[in-house]
Amino acid sequence: MTLIELIRDLMPPFFIKVIKRLFENSLNHYKPILNHIELRSGIQLKIHPESIIPFEYFRTGNPSMIKEMDDFLSLTAGKFALLDIGALHGIFSLAFTANHPDRQAIAVDASPFAFARLLYNIHSNPTFLIRPVELALSDYSGEMQMCFEWEHAVASGSNVGAGFKVKTLTGDELCRQMKFVPDVIKIDVEGHEWHVLQGLKNILEQHSPLLFIEIHPSRLHSNKRSAGEVLNFLKALSYNCVSKSIIFENEFLKDCENSEDIRLIFFRKFD
Repeated sequence: MTLIELIRDLMPPFFIKVIKRLFENSLNHYKPILNHIELRSGIQLKIHPESIIPFEYFRTGNPSMIKEMDDFLSLTAGKFALLDIGALHGIFSLAFTANHPDRQAIAVDASPFAFARLLYNIHSNPTFLIRPVELALSDYSGEMQMCFEWEHAVASGSNVGAGFKVKTLTGDELCRQMKFVPDVIKIDVEGHEWHVLQGLKNILEQHSPLLFIEIHPSRLHSNKRSAGEVLNFLKALSYNCVSKSIIFENEFLKDCENSEDIRLIFFRKFD
């Protein structure tokens, strides 16, 4: 006789029913919490358990990331097509398309680990119009060597060469193949942002999408690029920063170069 069988035989049936009912209520109470998150009021997402902690940073965990999401939701009002580059688990694509059947997103990520979570999250929210793409965007089409940092696929850093190869496309070519014209682009590619922007030049020139970019100065240096080159490339295309009126001044560039990462928003403005 097992211990569980012994306890069941010795315990009165009434107590067994009470414990069973309490256990079932507990499961019913916690199951939604494990599978759902309310990112903002009215934005309900069903997500992979491994996405809970990363998503919480944008909800309650990190003030700068909370502001980043608030700015994203506010400034994308009236937009309809998001190109999410470096989507990871897809929080920006999910937030963009939630409650908006007229919106669509393409979520791009090169990490097979993150892409599995991304697929789960997309399929768990079937009314959200999100198309997943597993590759790396760059300034050329072909292959790229990458390495892992947590679940991120990184194309810069000391471990490059010991990782794995992924397919690359330019953003212009991806949009052409998928017949997609973004009016919003989000870029978080761990130091590969200069190359990604080069591959999007036609889209930027012809359609002027709103840009959300996370710039990683130290990682850019490992790619023999700089934050100044990224910012001046955008300046040459008449892009201005939403939050930094002096962004192209030397003082700000110096501050940017000394930062681990910096999140910026750009819109195209013609004189």
